[in-house]
Amino acid sequence: MHEDIKQVTGGRLPRATLQLLNWLLTCDLLTVKIDESRLFEKLGLSSYVERRHTKEAEEKLQEALSIAYTLNYLTEPASQDGTGVYTLHLNSERCSRVTAKVKRIEQAKEKAEERRKKRKK
Repeated sequence: MHEDIKQVTGGRLPRATLQLLNWLLTCDLLTVKIDESRLFEKLGLSSYVERRHTKEAEEKLQEALSIAYTLNYLTEPASQDGTGVYTLHLNSERCSRVTAKVKRIEQAKEKAEERRKKRKK
């Protein structure tokens, strides 16, 4: 992961990007909606906002989201609605918890179907 980021950023390893990718790896949903202020906290950018450097925090956030999309952690570019809520569409192939959850759901559906078939007999 670190080498991929360095290739995209030209050798730099932005902390906010690392935080974002690590957080995305812990998510188990295909689509995540999160408020901008909460994203700042997750990425360690809330100190910029507290010091009234909101524009710099937003730039770092946009850079991290762009890199996540470039590295295929997101299937679509992040979108923000008018209330400051971001919608992130995770790539299930890159985010292993999403894949694991999809498999668990499929297995549960299969078991439920088997139970229904046994009850009908």
